[in-house]
Amino acid sequence: MRFVILLFCLGFTAAAPSSASAQTAEPRPDTDLTPALTNAPTADQLTHALSHFERTATAEELRSLGPNTLQRLMQLYQATNSPGYVKLRALGALRHFPAPATRSFLVAVLEVPGQVDLHKRHALLSLAHAFGATARDEIRPYLNDPEPVVREAAGRALAHLGDTLSLRDIAQRVSQENNRYVRETLESLLNR
Repeated sequence: MRFVILLFCLGFTAAAPSSASAQTAEPRPDTDLTPALTNAPTADQLTHALSHFERTATAEELRSLGPNTLQRLMQLYQATNSPGYVKLRALGALRHFPAPATRSFLVAVLEVPGQVDLHKRHALLSLAHAFGATARDEIRPYLNDPEPVVREAAGRALAHLGDTLSLRDIAQRVSQENNRYVRETLESLLNR
């Protein structure tokens, strides 16, 4: 089910019309994305951009790869042959593309049953950076995630928002947090 949602997000944005001739039909979730991504960076180009050791590609560098970089990032994350670090960096890079498809994709990543904790972490942080306070309701529930790394990431994401409601949510979590590292991290976020 989640895979279909992710494919729909990809199909919808990848098939977005760029000219009057492209405005013929509603995109379908099972549409082959290859023709729509002819102006996109190749998987190798994008993997290279995400594979630096000392730094990651900037927003400008990623956007300069072309108008369909967003769709390629999503595909790279979903590719079974992508190395784990590339998948994480693809999720992180999505913060530079604040579009409805990005939001839907990140939320779908979060909702996959049994999702890898670090994937949730990067999705939460990207939601906060890309969508600001409008993502609060999607981030907040992860303060109660069973995994400490996810709770800590939700706290960091809410602290990034910096508004009164987000800081209140963090303070409430501190009072019930039983993991020392997460509690100390949340406290430090409140004291910035």
